[in-house]
Amino acid sequence: MRDMEKLRLQKKALSQCAKVQTVIEELRDRRSLLQQILKEKEQLIEELNNGLRRVLTAISLNCHTTDIVEQEFVYLLPKTDIAGIDSDESKGYNNVVSNILGRIVGKGGAHIHSIEAQFGVNIDINPISSSNNGECVDSNVIRLRILIMGNRARPSIEESYAAIVNKIESVRDTAIEQV
Repeated sequence: MRDMEKLRLQKKALSQCAKVQTVIEELRDRRSLLQQILKEKEQLIEELNNGLRRVLTAISLNCHTTDIVEQEFVYLLPKTDIAGIDSDESKGYNNVVSNILGRIVGKGGAHIHSIEAQFGVNIDINPISSSNNGECVDSNVIRLRILIMGNRARPSIEESYAAIVNKIESVRDTAIEQV
């Protein structure tokens, strides 16, 4: 009799466990679906942001959006070259990168805005993290993605990139002098 009661309780617990398991699987499926929808929405937002940047660049350069070209450059900056910025070893990689970007962009974006005004381009500088590309990233190198939009009729993209590289190298030289 006791064995029968134990078996009935185990059977009841097993059926409850199976119900909970199906609910968990449904929640996992729903979460996967929502993650996929979120990814699609983020891609759409990124496309819209790029289109908006293109339109704003065209307006600022007083030309048509079809006249806007964009070029992407990757600049590799060894962390050892900027040792003065990473004086504290407890600082993380992201802190060093944000400190470097802050010095390159300037207070309130002054450096970048002056280059944009001088060459008639729109500049966006972002670090490339290891999650953006599948390869293993050396933590001793800072990869900067430099996106420059300009008017097709004015060949100033290369000149503005050279100005940005000069700014990056002057920031690096200043950091070396501080050490």
